[in-house]
Amino acid sequence: MKRLQFLTLAVLLFFISCKEKTTEPTPTKPVVTIISPQNNSSVAGSVTIEVKATDDKGIIRVEIYIDNTLDSDRVFTNTPYKYAWDVESLPDSSRHTIYARAFDTDGHVSSSSLVNTTTYNFRPTNLNITNATDTAITLTWQDNCSIETGFEIERAIDNGNFTQLA
Repeated sequence: MKRLQFLTLAVLLFFISCKEKTTEPTPTKPVVTIISPQNNSSVAGSVTIEVKATDDKGIIRVEIYIDNTLDSDRVFTNTPYKYAWDVESLPDSSRHTIYARAFDTDGHVSSSSLVNTTTYNFRPTNLNITNATDTAITLTWQDNCSIETGFEIERAIDNGNFTQLA
């Protein structure tokens, strides 16, 4: 009888020890990349910062940092992860860094590589008006930049709103 109990116990232990062990998959961190602007690029006017973030279980939040600062209008919970960055008020030739952080549903966080930018807001100087008549005017100025795509000429009459002429 003891032999039967021992044999039964041995068989039972054998089956218990043969149970297939399941391992939990290794959680993955999000992958986050700044699509634009490109690293070491020159920026002017309004610049779109675009971020791509992916994760096997989903992204719950993306944050865009400019010069290590996060503002609430640069926190996104839905795609697209895009921000219009106005650099016109920044000093000419100033350098700025951008990076993004992505958070997944498992609580993992990843950061993108740094993107370095330089602002170019060189406005024309030395505006001169000559040969002004009732129907024509001659304007000259010093062009301080080579990356602009055009100029706008506007006028206002007596403290009124500006309207574009050319």
